[in-house]
Amino acid sequence: MSETLCRSCGAPIRWALTVKGHRMPLDAMPVVDGNILLDVATDPPTARVLPASSDLNEGDSRGLFDRYKSHFATCPNAAQHRKRSRA
Repeated sequence: MSETLCRSCGAPIRWALTVKGHRMPLDAMPVVDGNILLDVATDPPTARVLPASSDLNEGDSRGLFDRYKSHFATCPNAAQHRKRSRA
């Protein structure tokens, strides 16, 4: 998936698919403390959310995984993009 800009805050984001096939916006740049492993060997890249108890060094020794943060976690306007619950 390609890199685009967030419609509400203008930050660069990168799109990936979760292991369940849902689109997920990620901050465009990898970070050391990210909780999402991005498998760039697949097309489109596959995002896997790490459990809170996971080792910060978890990854792949071949360098196929980069760590990212979900843009939902960092966007100042994330509430605008949440799905509304049905009453």
